[in-house]
Amino acid sequence: MTKSRVALTIGIIVFISFSFTSACKRGESDTTRFAFLSGKVTANSVAAKVGDPIALNDTIATGDKSLAVLSLGATAQITLYENSRVVLKECDLSNNRIVLGLTDGLLFNKILKKCSYYRVSTPTSTASVRGTTFTVSVDKNSGKTIVRVLSGSLGISKSELPSGEKVLIEKEITVNAGYKIEVIPSAEVKEAAMDEQEKAEAGSLDPSNFIDTKQEEGKTSKHKADVTPAKKDPASLSYDEKLLEIKITNNGKLDVITLNDGRKILGMIIERGPMYRIKTPGGIVSVMQDEIASQTITY
Repeated sequence: MTKSRVALTIGIIVFISFSFTSACKRGESDTTRFAFLSGKVTANSVAAKVGDPIALNDTIATGDKSLAVLSLGATAQITLYENSRVVLKECDLSNNRIVLGLTDGLLFNKILKKCSYYRVSTPTSTASVRGTTFTVSVDKNSGKTIVRVLSGSLGISKSELPSGEKVLIEKEITVNAGYKIEVIPSAEVKEAAMDEQEKAEAGSLDPSNFIDTKQEEGKTSKHKADVTPAKKDPASLSYDEKLLEIKITNNGKLDVITLNDGRKILGMIIERGPMYRIKTPGGIVSVMQDEIASQTITY
């Protein structure tokens, strides 16, 4: 476990407008851009492209079965999963200062080097980060925020804002790697250890597990062409291309269903019950629950 800590201040956050120029302050070697796109991704309601720069106060949004990997210079890499929305509130890469506002959905954060000021705000919490990997998810309707820590540790304390009174925290709570915390306004804050399955699922959100984001700005990722339906006729996709599309939709993992007769089905489970339905490169496969010997996941 690293000794880095994350200070997580709970409360209803009032976003402050920062007086910066329209582009991120950075050195010549730093770039703030879209590194990978799949599906429908927009910046300020305009379709985004790989290599496009990201400016202050840009709102990045993803649609169904979509994701966006954003490169924040050499400081961090973030991945916005489907039906999510994030705003770049502050960006000064020369001084390693970044502030993001997540209003809905799921965000994977990977800090690549020591950062003096890295913050992710949601409607109920603010995470201040120094050298760690973690996920933040928020439900815009309930205000529920869940933070899962994969490395480092974080301290959770009550906000000084008047609205922070709605969050039931009396003193700082320390959350270490391998744990998660759930914050809901006017409800008891819940901290719990993640089981091995949840750790694996959280870790699988790291895009380096299933895509190559090390590409030159302005060039199209080969994976983007492979998995974006608008760019290629689905009927012409190969088995491997279809499998990659399923894997990205399934947050970087594939379900492996082993039947009693030893046969394996690789894809994504879309329905469970007496009858299982699995999306595969060859189409939807249905099997009875009592025909299944085991279920695992692979990356």
